[in-house]
Amino acid sequence: MSSLSWITRGELARISCPYCGREIGPDDERMLAAERAWGFVGAGLKQHGERTALLLLAPVPETRDAMLLCLWVAPGHVHTGQGRRLVQAAAAGLLSQNVEAILARGSRVKKDCASPPADFLKAVGFTRPLDERLWRLDLDATVTERAGLRSLLGRLMTTLRPIGPEPAGRVTREG
Repeated sequence: MSSLSWITRGELARISCPYCGREIGPDDERMLAAERAWGFVGAGLKQHGERTALLLLAPVPETRDAMLLCLWVAPGHVHTGQGRRLVQAAAAGLLSQNVEAILARGSRVKKDCASPPADFLKAVGFTRPLDERLWRLDLDATVTERAGLRSLLGRLMTTLRPIGPEPAGRVTREG
């Protein structure tokens, strides 16, 4: 099992994409802005001390959105759910920071950490609005849907609980 952690700027000097070799350095303005805004720049997974997946984000100026800058899962770990896990972790972390959506540039052809496969983005909940290159994961809608489902499940479980005898000590005697 891989361990999930928040990525800070200090860790970026040692990380590069296994597909394109791209590195986003700790002094990159977008990383400075992310750490100032949220306290982290992304999420990562490690297995046996080795980085197996990475997702980096930056705030979009003058909005409550985040831009996905980098997402990769190391060869040998693709199709294991690590990419989905990173997106879910990022969504949860950004919700607590009052972010409304994660934006991403999707690709249908090239393997590039800056443009994850469009099919993957669609599978993890991103939708494509008017701009065909930009995908959007609406965090407010995701939370509302989950909260409603959780509430419905809780009510269902309450109605299915067996009603048993009153616990000892509950009966009062008059007298």
